Amino acid sequence: MRHTALPLFAVLASTALQAQHFARVYGLEGIEEVSSITPLPDGGFLAAGSTNASIVAGDYDCYVVRTAADGQLQWARSFGAGGRELALHTTTTTDGKVMITGNTKSWDPSSPQFFLMRMTTDGVVERLITYGDSSDMGGVGRWVERTSDGGFIIAGEGDVSGVPGWAAFVVRTDAQGDTVWTSFYQTGTYTVNDIHEMADGGFLLSGGNKLLKLGATGDVLWAKQLEQLGGVRSVAPLPDGGAYVSGTAFCADSGSYVMRINNMGEVAWWKIYSNVGLNNLSLERAPDGGFFLAGDYAFPLGLPFLLHGDANGALLWAKRFEGGEYDQLRGLCVAINGDPVACGYVASLGVSNDACIFRTSNDALGCYTLPCAPVVTDAGCALVPLSVIRHRRAPNVRDRVFQVGEGGSVIDACIGEGVSERERPTTALFFDARTRTLQVRGTAGVGQLQLRALNGALVMDRTVNGGTSSVVQVPALESGLYLATWRSATGQEVLKVVVE
Repeated sequence: MRHTALPLFAVLASTALQAQHFARVYGLEGIEEVSSITPLPDGGFLAAGSTNASIVAGDYDCYVVRTAADGQLQWARSFGAGGRELALHTTTTTDGKVMITGNTKSWDPSSPQFFLMRMTTDGVVERLITYGDSSDMGGVGRWVERTSDGGFIIAGEGDVSGVPGWAAFVVRTDAQGDTVWTSFYQTGTYTVNDIHEMADGGFLLSGGNKLLKLGATGDVLWAKQLEQLGGVRSVAPLPDGGAYVSGTAFCADSGSYVMRINNMGEVAWWKIYSNVGLNNLSLERAPDGGFFLAGDYAFPLGLPFLLHGDANGALLWAKRFEGGEYDQLRGLCVAINGDPVACGYVASLGVSNDACIFRTSNDALGCYTLPCAPVVTDAGCALVPLSVIRHRRAPNVRDRVFQVGEGGSVIDACIGEGVSERERPTTALFFDARTRTLQVRGTAGVGQLQLRALNGALVMDRTVNGGTSSVVQVPALESGLYLATWRSATGQEVLKVVVE
């Protein structure tokens, strides 16, 4: 692994006056993405994913970003050991630190191992544990969550010696990461999504098109699979012992579904949200008892969205993020004040894929967001019983050491403030590439039209009367991507401008 400082490509940011709305992009000179984000006790966030910018031979390292509550970068680091490392999920510890799980091939290239990494919020690794090898099992750690006793529950999938096909695995540890028990479950499922501790002290495991309810020591209490619908993608536990469950809907109009189940896996209601969310769905319980759902469309690929439903599945609002194809949201959390915060990667605002974090709220579009209106219908699909075989086995466990690549400088470029939906201006902003002109159309009155390069440099600043149609000639510029911003007394509009 190349052990050098890693300059960040750019951070595109915005903070509203009364709420900390922002859309920020964090990147190196390669491909970065973050698939999990967790709120920290001080109101900031820690996101984890991967980068190929710090590896010789073109492979990947874990990539971890620590931000303040407004998304300002505090540090970014890569962690690896010469092979391929991917960080897939993170959670906090009882003493304010973080645990990260994922997989590595550095110590056994023939078989991936899943790992558990304990880290301070300053980015110092206190312990790294790998589980399994080619002699007993290879695996991918998909999810880690703190349990009520201060320990952790890890879930993923792997190729276990003596067990046909790939099996789902669950490892319960104490607060230091030492194993309490390990179980493998033959379900026919290739990919595990998440696991959550439930109100009764047991666990709900999801993956493929299946849900498994486990007891506190890993016994299978019940197992069910979906008929007709696509897979289960995410679960959010509820205080009454039930859960919200989300996934891809194919039994009716294509889109996302959310259902509510009780502690026995019985369905209370089931809703389909058409025309949104066929990929990378993440579900979180909202402070009002409803839920937040984030993901992206499959056709066209990308186009991230976020919606809020109430406790009965009724749609309260939905937003899409104004990016391009291949932009994706892969993780979701709820900030200390109840704001939904999503993470993933974008390809529309940089020279390569870069990690992103979006923060918005219930009563505002926030920067980089537009309203959308999915159609909500009741679903008539079913959960049916499933037979599962449990295997008990303790994989080889070893303490390891990662090398660390330090983060570097940050460049900010404002892309828009959070604007209340009811205050959003009636002005539209357009760019005519043929005539190289920006056009302000609408009735927003006098405002300021600015054009900035991605490094934040101001290349145009004009006072414009946003009447029926105002046309502003763009100055001669080098080819590339620029951001145009129109600000008036009633709000603002932001537009990406490509100069060829």
